[in-house]
Amino acid sequence: MDCGCTVHGYQSDISRTWVFGQASARQRKVWSTVKRGQEITLETAKLGLPVGRIDDAVRRYYEGEGWGPGYKLPGLSHRTGHGIGLDGHEPAYLVHGDTSPLQAGMCFPTNRESTFR
Repeated sequence: MDCGCTVHGYQSDISRTWVFGQASARQRKVWSTVKRGQEITLETAKLGLPVGRIDDAVRRYYEGEGWGPGYKLPGLSHRTGHGIGLDGHEPAYLVHGDTSPLQAGMCFPTNRESTFR
């Protein structure tokens, strides 16, 4: 599920996934893989770094887990993230080749925050 809202002209963007019933071992593995991708995003994001390198780091991990390669499904289909603010999707894009340097004040949603219960 992907949704959001507008507050004082600023956009939100949130995605969530649910499993009805008990999660299978494969579903738990996928969840853990995406969670690690989010951790790599936050570990890699450093001021001044070209944002495309964040996507490259996450994609290397996913490919090492057997997803992909590149932008092929299953795996990370299009990008690790995108800027968010007055528009729901705005530069910089956390995608291979984006050379925009990460700067103080830039905001981007990470892959997801969720848990199995």
